[in-house]
Amino acid sequence: MKSKTLPYISGLLWQLLLLAGLLASCKKSESDYTKDSGKSPRINGIRAITPAPNNFALQEAFLGQTIVLRGEGFESLRKLYFNGFDTYFNPALFSDTTAVVTIPAAMPLSELVSSLNTIRIVNSKGEFTYEFPIKPNNPVITSGSLENTPGGVSVKFTGSNLFMIDGFYFIDSIVFPNGNKVVESAITGNPDGTEVTLTVPTGGLQRGDSLRIYTNHGNGTSMFRFNNWLSPTVGYIANFDAVGGSGQWNPPSSAENPNYGWSQQQWVGEWVPDPSATYPNATGTCVAIHPAANVTPGDDSWWQDNRCIITNTVPSWAANMNDAIINYALKFEVYVKDNWTAGNLWIAPGWADWSFIAEYSPWKKTGSYRSTGWETVSIPLSEFHKAKSNRYNKGGDPPANMNELMNANGSGGMLMFRLTTADGFNAAGNEVSTGPIAPGSLRIAIDNIRIEKIK
Repeated sequence: MKSKTLPYISGLLWQLLLLAGLLASCKKSESDYTKDSGKSPRINGIRAITPAPNNFALQEAFLGQTIVLRGEGFESLRKLYFNGFDTYFNPALFSDTTAVVTIPAAMPLSELVSSLNTIRIVNSKGEFTYEFPIKPNNPVITSGSLENTPGGVSVKFTGSNLFMIDGFYFIDSIVFPNGNKVVESAITGNPDGTEVTLTVPTGGLQRGDSLRIYTNHGNGTSMFRFNNWLSPTVGYIANFDAVGGSGQWNPPSSAENPNYGWSQQQWVGEWVPDPSATYPNATGTCVAIHPAANVTPGDDSWWQDNRCIITNTVPSWAANMNDAIINYALKFEVYVKDNWTAGNLWIAPGWADWSFIAEYSPWKKTGSYRSTGWETVSIPLSEFHKAKSNRYNKGGDPPANMNELMNANGSGGMLMFRLTTADGFNAAGNEVSTGPIAPGSLRIAIDNIRIEKIK
């Protein structure tokens, strides 16, 4: 017998051919995934995916959880529904008697009321529905439309697993730091469990702390400290609160109010010793941007006519300054008293030679903006951008880390809020501006400036 010599094939090509063979052997056709065992589908029970001896039977499961179905007819499975929600599955994880599946982490439960707490499977021989409690995870509130308030106002809280579905899932109560609580009948939710609206109780303003949420499927808290103006923590920069007869020309000492935070108060910003008439429901005294004179297009004279607020320096913006910058945001309360149609509020650490700038200009979305009261603004620190010629530059790089932003230009954590009709640059790289601001036509009150962890 004559031997045959195979042509030389490089090592890399052999590896590629081998990989192709492996992929071909692993690839299954649709018919492989729908083998017909001749059995009708049936679920006899559900167990945990953990190995023995912890693979115990489950009496309930939660959204996002991976479980093991036990029964028969799984190899020919064509459809899987949790709570009536069509669910992806991987047939490679099935035998005819077991199926490893993951319950979707998110689904519109309010639209699935007729099928809640069911698992339905369909194969070539029929279908089977198994009743089984599938619960949302513990609730969490991530932010609020107003996070500092004496109370008596309607606030929308945003988060997850905040379901209000009659007969199934509901919030029993939300408890505020003062111990007052709002019960189920006074809470309104949205269909996907991401928002609730309620009126904040008044009275008992002793301290700031997390909100506590109690539901029939688990309990949770808010990620932020509600009313933290009462109990400032690391990252709190300024509350502008006068005490003991202090004011614009005689600020309180650090012993009287260590979080007063208003630098250069005699020269910039408008002192509001009694906000109750103009900016009601404030948390103490506040300051405002309120130019009395006309601000012409392109005017960036921030240092005059109540067009700027400058804070004091602070030792640190966070307990862990090495934490990722995307985990933090600049927050403050704002009351836009008049129709805002021109001009930008630029925010930057440091004095006039700014390295990074963020922009707050809500009027740009609709052409005009006016708030109905105090509201909380949250600007992720990653939305500060490298400035260009002292102008906001949305295309600029964000800061690499917390320290780079906090100490830009040796700022030591101070922030400058400045009203300007400069408007950055157009696509051609030329400076542009907004329209003018008429004399005395714009009042923007600001309070409770702080850096908070949001993730």
